This record gives sequence, structure tokens and C-alpha cells, in this order.
Amino acid sequence: MCGQSHVKGTLAVEQGKIAEKIIERSYWVDLVVLNLAHPPQTQILAKLNSGFHSIISRLGRPLLAVPGDAVVGLTNCLVGYDGSPKSKEALYVAAYLAINWGALLTVVHVEENEQRSRWILKEAKSYLETHQVKANYVVRRGNPADVILSEVSNLRCDLIVMGSYGYSQVFEVVLGSTVDRILLESWCPVLICR
Repeated sequence: MCGQSHVKGTLAVEQGKIAEKIIERSYWVDLVVLNLAHPPQTQILAKLNSGFHSIISRLGRPLLAVPGDAVVGLTNCLVGYDGSPKSKEALYVAAYLAINWGALLTVVHVEENEQRSRWILKEAKSYLETHQVKANYVVRRGNPADVILSEVSNLRCDLIVMGSYGYSQVFEVVLGSTVDRILLESWCPVLICR
């Protein structure tokens, strides 16, 4: 398959716990791509036993999670942006996709505080304009996962780019996570940045 696409690749066979082996092998690659057959669940015990949750928490590389037989497109990307360091990394990656692949970007921010939201979006817009990347900007109130999934549907996005977990593993497990909800409910690929 790699040869048909003119991509250089190798096959490695490992034995052991899947999540551990993926994390170990990730140090030698730029991007980890996984089928999203078993996304992190919302129940606390299921999260604690989730290999996918463990991979996301410990992976030092971007992760492209692809649900089912979804095709990864790079034409219409939604970037979840909250001004955190991990969302800044997502914005950086999305800008790269726009510059090198011509992807249309929509930056989505869920408003908590109007003044802070203006500053956060100004920062994102300034960064993208500095790199001559055009983007659409959406600001909405509500649950971040609900807003992102709604916008993905409305805009017919083919890729979500977002930062990884924002809290410690304990808080993520107990309080829930935007990342987990997106992975559980998204029908398009999700690129999770560190």
C-alpha cells in the first residue's frame, strides 16, 4: 500500500501490550495513525482501562485517530482553539496543512468570557495572518464537544485538529474530556496534537 502511494515505509511486528508497544514505537515516527475502533468511553472504569486513553495521555507525537472506514481529507479542517499550549500546537499543525495542502481552516472557540475570548481569537488570527493563512472564525457558547461536533456537521469538515488532554489524568477521568467525547462521537478523522 505504501509503495502504491510512493511512500517509503517499513513493517514492524511487535509482541506485548498494544498501548505500550505503540507508545514505545512512537519515538521513531513523526505521526501515529490509529483506527478508532475502540475510542475512550465516558464511564470512569472504562476510561481507566482504555488503551486508547493511555496512548493519548502518554504519546509524545501527534495522533491521527481515524474512525471506521473514514477517508482522511485535507480540504476542510476544523481547529478547536482555546489558547492553551496544546491548542496552539493544533493551530500550528492546521496552518501547516493549509499552507502545504491547501486546506480550508475554520477556527472554533467556545466562549467562556467575552473579553478573554476576543484576546484568544486575536492571538489565533494574528498567528495565521503572519503565515498568510486565511481562516474562518466561529465563536459559540456551550459545551466544547457539542459545539465542535455541531460545527463539523454544519461545515462538512473532513478533519478535526485539536489539542490533547488539558488536565491531569485524574481530572480527565473524573470530570470527562472534550477529546474523549470528540473521539467517541466523531465520524471524521481527528488529529490530536501534543
